[in-house]
Amino acid sequence: MAVVYTRPIIHRAGDGVVEMRFTIRDDPNPNKLAKKYVLYGSGRFTGHLIQVAVNGVPVVDVMSPEFHCDLNPFLGKGPNEITFSSVQLEGYPFTATERGTFKENDGLEVGVAEAGEFDPVTFDEPVKQVFRLSQRYLQAGNQDQPEGRESFNLMTE
Repeated sequence: MAVVYTRPIIHRAGDGVVEMRFTIRDDPNPNKLAKKYVLYGSGRFTGHLIQVAVNGVPVVDVMSPEFHCDLNPFLGKGPNEITFSSVQLEGYPFTATERGTFKENDGLEVGVAEAGEFDPVTFDEPVKQVFRLSQRYLQAGNQDQPEGRESFNLMTE
C-alpha cells in the first residue's frame, strides 16, 4: 500500500530538510489491550494545530474537529503518558471580529476516550459511542495564543 503524505504548511517554507519515519504495524493491538482507546477531535477550527504524543513519541497533529483515530497501536498496558501541545498555524490568521464569535470554552477540543471492548473483527469500524472520557484538551478559539502543554497518565487494561 502506498503512503501519501502532504507536507504540513509549517514545514513548507525555506530550504530545510524534514525527515519522516513511518512504522507500519500489522497488529492493531500489539499489547493486547482489553479496551479500545480512541483520540477524538470536536468543536470548531481555531487556526491552531494540537500535537499529541504518547509516551514521548509524537503520534498525530490535529487541526480538524471532525477527527478520530485508534490509540491502541501506540499504548502499552498500564500507565501511558499522553501529552497535548498547541501551536498557531501560519497562513490562517483570524481577525478580532472572527475571534469574537467564539464563546468562552468554545474552540478545538482533542481528547482520549474509551470506546468499549477491543474486538479484532470490528476494530477498524467508525466509533459511534464512547463510554468514558479520560482527558480532554481545549484550545480556546477566542485567543490567538496557543494553550500551554498538558500531560496526563492514562491507565490501560
